[in-house]
Amino acid sequence: LASNDSDNRLVQLTASMTKQIDAAWAAGDAAGGMFTGTVTNSTWYYCWLIQNDTTGAVDWGYDISSAGANKPAGYSLVKLVFAVYRSSAAANRLFTARELTGGGLHVLWDSPAADITASDLSTVAVTYTITVPAVPVEAEIYAWAAKSATVIKVYVSSTSLLDAAAATPYWNAASAASGGSSASIAPIKVYCTTSAVRFRSDAAATQIVASTAGFRMERR
Repeated sequence: LASNDSDNRLVQLTASMTKQIDAAWAAGDAAGGMFTGTVTNSTWYYCWLIQNDTTGAVDWGYDISSAGANKPAGYSLVKLVFAVYRSSAAANRLFTARELTGGGLHVLWDSPAADITASDLSTVAVTYTITVPAVPVEAEIYAWAAKSATVIKVYVSSTSLLDAAAATPYWNAASAASGGSSASIAPIKVYCTTSAVRFRSDAAATQIVASTAGFRMERR
């Protein structure tokens, strides 16, 4: 059961429906699911619930567009319900998900995505791509930072917010002692809309390593 984002009508997919990501979309169960093109590795695909404008039949499929720009003719978009990542191994990246209060999803990768390794982070912010879909989500990131013979602070932030220097209170990863290193004990949670986050240090030549544990996605 889902509500349409534009007119608040409720629609329901009354039975399970299987779609094949590597076949062109066709209506109904056990049919192709790709709205346009062919499946490509290292790519996000967005799962859209759709409804036939004439018959009212409810269906779904995969689109490379996070906005559902390639929906089948004669159908209206109802709701973005999920997104899957097609890995370089020609398979969907494995995950575990649980439903949150209100209908959202908490998704954890079976193996955290090793997204960032750098040794040249400085006081100038740098944007890095992480393994979350390009829609509004709360990314969960584990980060490690170090710099030889220097205590440093690193600020991991949303690209949707104004940039800020890595200084109190704007930091969430740091080295604990001069020349030491530190890993975030709990996941750093960052709001994302573009599969990217921003890192900034308070010193030049800072080393960072970060992995993405998963994300939270609203579906209201």
